[in-house]
Amino acid sequence: MSHDHRTDAPVPRDHDKATFSEIMPIRSGKISLRKSPLLSLGIVSALVVVALFGIAGLLFEGGARMRQEGFITLTFVLIAYFLFLILWMVRFYARTDRTMFYFAWPFFVVCLILITPALGWPFFWFFREVLPGNAVYSDSNVFHEAFIGHFFGAGLMEELLKGVPILIGAAITMWGLRGKVADYFRVRGPLDGVLMGLGAGAGFVFIETGGQYVPNFTELVAREVGNEFAGFTFGATLLIPRVFQGLSGHMGWCAIFGYFIGLALLRPNSRWLLLLVGWLLSSVIHALWNSGGTIHVGVQYAVAVVGFLLFLACLLKARQLEASIFGRGADQAGGSIVVGAGDPMPASPMPASPMPASPTPQPGAAPGNQWPPASPSPGAPPPPSPTAQPSPGNAPTQPVTGPGGGATQPMTSQMGYTLSIGGNALPLAIGQDVDLDAQSGQTSGVRFEVTQHPRNKEIVGLKNTGTATWNVTLTDGSQRELPPGKNVRLARGVTIDFAGVSGAVG
Repeated sequence: MSHDHRTDAPVPRDHDKATFSEIMPIRSGKISLRKSPLLSLGIVSALVVVALFGIAGLLFEGGARMRQEGFITLTFVLIAYFLFLILWMVRFYARTDRTMFYFAWPFFVVCLILITPALGWPFFWFFREVLPGNAVYSDSNVFHEAFIGHFFGAGLMEELLKGVPILIGAAITMWGLRGKVADYFRVRGPLDGVLMGLGAGAGFVFIETGGQYVPNFTELVAREVGNEFAGFTFGATLLIPRVFQGLSGHMGWCAIFGYFIGLALLRPNSRWLLLLVGWLLSSVIHALWNSGGTIHVGVQYAVAVVGFLLFLACLLKARQLEASIFGRGADQAGGSIVVGAGDPMPASPMPASPMPASPTPQPGAAPGNQWPPASPSPGAPPPPSPTAQPSPGNAPTQPVTGPGGGATQPMTSQMGYTLSIGGNALPLAIGQDVDLDAQSGQTSGVRFEVTQHPRNKEIVGLKNTGTATWNVTLTDGSQRELPPGKNVRLARGVTIDFAGVSGAVG
């Protein structure tokens, strides 16, 4: 009997013997547990399960006091775990470089304000005593009165309270504080604002639900029914919707405010308007949720959906801005955003006459773009000023040489960038190959090429084709090293230390 031996499938070496890393995959050098997004989710879930088993024993085997303490512990553990799941899910979807620890700062700041009377009193006094946010309005069954009370006493007050850590993070960025510690607390842009808003909203839900609503209603039901476990059941039933409402409630509202705080950092000319719009928008949605039931329960359904849609729109727009401005998180999210497609620059008119030939290379210069330019001949127009910046729609149209020395047509509709370095302003176009060492006679290993993203043509960068490592300062103030072979995205305001020679993108 003949056997059909397939020879087209690859056969691993020593395929009949398992390797040590296959038997003990946790010791494999080709996988990284630390980088897995499931690491934090799995560890937290494992710890919570063990804790819940222990709490169950207190509820059914202890005395009355122990059962009460056990239920309070159960409440906070479940709330914390459900909030963690929501934050983990959104962070995973956001494709941010922030870790789960980024949520901890706003979470604990809001918790601290709520449980410390001296910190929370100014908010409650001003919005609920000075302004009409007291129960006289908020407890009314008339919509406009209830809306006024909840707008001042819940919307404006609570959204500002939750916004405190985000505003502190924005201030750290504005003050230019640098370093790993400062970077953990600061807001770099809209996506950081959204994430920090989610963490702040989670802190509010944690304290309000676990410390106020669930224990109060548990005690009320237990007293009226005369059954302790009936109170526990009602409290657990109330816990679930109050936490799961997070993305369309406290977390989503604060994330909307956080988006506008981060956007204000990018658009300083509209800073105060953006802050006001974000605060008012989140406060209005909050007040409508609280007061809509005076009209009809259907209003709350509509407000919940609209609130979530506004949050989602802010999250997606923040992701798009993160990719188009900072070049972070440039992978797709189910096709829901066009990553990197920022506002395109107006196209400039192309010259009617053919492009002139490339300038003759200077003796001894390496092939590629000749820069800085040679001294102009008598009667020739002067070189551009080092501070001159091309205006949108008037990008440079002079010829540049590509890697092979041939002329390439400058990209005018998407770029218009210059690199100010060494007292000269170099117009940039795709395909340029600049060798600074060839021009200066030095051997610092500085050379770069203007490149274009293979899939997203809107993304243009400088590729380090030399041997020196650069130090890059991005538009958000963060710094990183750029080794040979890597790219940095072009954006106005990016500065680069080319091994001792400073350059700025304009």
